[in-house]
Amino acid sequence: LLTSGLCYLKDSIDIHQLNNNISKPRPHGCQQCDKSFTSSQLLRYHEKLHSGEGLNSCEDCGRQFIHLQTLRAHQRIHTGEKPFQCDQCDKAFSMQHNLIIHKRIHSGERPYQCQHCDKGFKSPSNFNKHQRIHSGDKPYSCEHCERSFSDPSAYREHKYIHTKERLYPCNQCKATFSSAASLRQHLRLHNSSKPFKCQYCEKSFISTAKRSLHEYVHTGEKPYSCEHCGKKFSDPSTCRRHRNSHSAAKQSVSAV
Repeated sequence: LLTSGLCYLKDSIDIHQLNNNISKPRPHGCQQCDKSFTSSQLLRYHEKLHSGEGLNSCEDCGRQFIHLQTLRAHQRIHTGEKPFQCDQCDKAFSMQHNLIIHKRIHSGERPYQCQHCDKGFKSPSNFNKHQRIHSGDKPYSCEHCERSFSDPSAYREHKYIHTKERLYPCNQCKATFSSAASLRQHLRLHNSSKPFKCQYCEKSFISTAKRSLHEYVHTGEKPYSCEHCGKKFSDPSTCRRHRNSHSAAKQSVSAV
């Protein structure tokens, strides 16, 4: 089961997914940062991040890919092209692996089984996210502060706190955004588009980040933790409110 997930990484590896497999030891360490990997091949892929050698960048969102064919597949997200049609419903997808995962909704297949509990998953990415509940692993580290995250969506959301760059204005209102992807997500509010469907139920969302937050209801994952008491949450806003309760409690004690 894990092998099929790794084969997918080898065939269409995205530099945002290099450190996703947490089920095995990582003996191959990078000499330029603190990341480590399960194989020397993944380490070599990662080292290209430091050298910049051979990376293919998307002109629309800036994401970088090692393989040109993976970049071309990714660009269908921006063009809206969906050549992979489900033969059991009217859903179509921009990438073939998304169609394969979608078909498991019809078949009920969950090939990725957790060894620690009885949960099964349709995709390797959700399987790996779930595994972090058991391991406590947080492979996504902020380069601006000491915070780390188990979920890439939460990591990207956090980075905007530091950059605060607003380069992409909305042509329908006064909102501005720090990335083309965030602007596209916002524009879906204007046209009521919700293209990202939950793999566990019929709900749909305007962004992959919002879909990920919703899917935690199904997976039971709680990637947001309070640094004061260790309590974990599935939603970042609930976690922030909880942290504030510690601050309020300290202030009331100080006042006494």
